[in-house]
Amino acid sequence: MEKNNNNKHKENKILFIVPPNITFEDFVSPPNNISTITKNKGKDQFGSLITDMPIGIISLSSYLKQKNNCKIKVIDFNVKLNQELSFTYNSFYEYFMSVLNREEYINFMPDFIGITAMFTPAYESLIDISRITKKIFKNTLILVGGNLPTSMYRKILEDSKSIDAVCYGEGELPFEDLLKVNDKISLLNNHSSWITNKNKSSESFQHSFIYDLDEIPILDYDILDLEGYKLNPTSSRYSVSENYMTKFHGKMNIGEKSIGKGEIDKIYGHSMPIMTSRGCPYHCTFCASHAAHGRKMRYHSPERVINDVKMMIKKFGINGIVIQDDHFMGGGRRPYEIMSN
Repeated sequence: MEKNNNNKHKENKILFIVPPNITFEDFVSPPNNISTITKNKGKDQFGSLITDMPIGIISLSSYLKQKNNCKIKVIDFNVKLNQELSFTYNSFYEYFMSVLNREEYINFMPDFIGITAMFTPAYESLIDISRITKKIFKNTLILVGGNLPTSMYRKILEDSKSIDAVCYGEGELPFEDLLKVNDKISLLNNHSSWITNKNKSSESFQHSFIYDLDEIPILDYDILDLEGYKLNPTSSRYSVSENYMTKFHGKMNIGEKSIGKGEIDKIYGHSMPIMTSRGCPYHCTFCASHAAHGRKMRYHSPERVINDVKMMIKKFGINGIVIQDDHFMGGGRRPYEIMSN
């Protein structure tokens, strides 16, 4: 794994891709329990995709740019599909192919493609995107990461031979190690935080964590289509009915007035996410966050969090933040220090 000091001067082109957060079936034939969007001039309804900013990607971008010469683009298919006025494709595979074949991505010619996914509904799309990108960008390293690949790396590598490696857990330090060397295939096959078809049976993989999160620069929001992420964020869906409904003695009664989605949009018209810590010590049966972030808590300092929020207010004009920590209340007095400023 020969290192070369000239690598830090070489421009590394990285294309990050976020698959849709619902299946194709739920998109084209939405069940009754999910919200919908209208396309094809109002003729058809499709499943609605949440447009939450990919915190992991913009953290990777800011960290890698700090230490390397990197040019980074992002394709978030949750945003793309919300922006499409029509949809007449027979599969997500067909749609992904049409987008990835566009001139702006062909001309970009990435050295690395990083596909990230958190939850199982994105599984088939992740596999499809890996196959398509390897077909279009034959000499590009196809890497996948996030909670889902970390938990299902063996299955993912079996289902797609197009994937060169899975990142085990957080990606800042493993990706930085990859950019430093000339023989990248050798590093992937021998690194404790990269899993390939050659080393997947070793089961000796380890997380490579940044313990002082203040080492990561402020998240690189600038690489995102910021207007696109306003289309359908989770924060706009916390309260969607006009009144709370309560049931007494089998009868429905109108409860207190709720804020409602329209009022939420007025009050918090432009909010953006932050993540002030990583890790969670608890063992909730429904959560696999520890697979990527571990059980031990790691933090940004209160001063760093406050400075970041002030910058976001000044630069992006936000009037709300969405805290995406798994366990924001950890760290003794820390959360109280943050919220009191």
